Amino acid sequence: MIYSPATINSVVKHAETIKGMCSYNCPRPGCSASFTAVNGCAATSCPTCNAGVCQWCLVFCGEGRQAAYNHVPGCGYSRRRGTQEAASISEMNVVRDIVVKARIEDYIRTKVDIKLQSLVLERLQRDPIFQKRGIVIIL
Repeated sequence: MIYSPATINSVVKHAETIKGMCSYNCPRPGCSASFTAVNGCAATSCPTCNAGVCQWCLVFCGEGRQAAYNHVPGCGYSRRRGTQEAASISEMNVVRDIVVKARIEDYIRTKVDIKLQSLVLERLQRDPIFQKRGIVIIL
């Protein structure tokens, strides 16, 4: 099938937005600096803006690492709920991929025209980022 340039541009734009959701960037509005997950504590802070970030659910918790410390024990995605117990990067990556997948599915359902959804999904499933991390999106 042949698609119009506007359709192709829209599919590419949505796919790029979704790929950006797969990286570990600061969730504070206006920052989006990249950061690296570390073994141990799920409470971290952005090296650029000092936002408190939960490594389980990747949310902005408030100003500074203490805000993330306050959030982590009650985080709904934590595998160590109720504690500040350390976790491995691989354990946090599994949970983060669940969070990212849910956010992507929500984005596709709410932001992508229904006529374009299958084209966007096709493009994403061929992308190395999705293949490497094993993220499969099913609507």
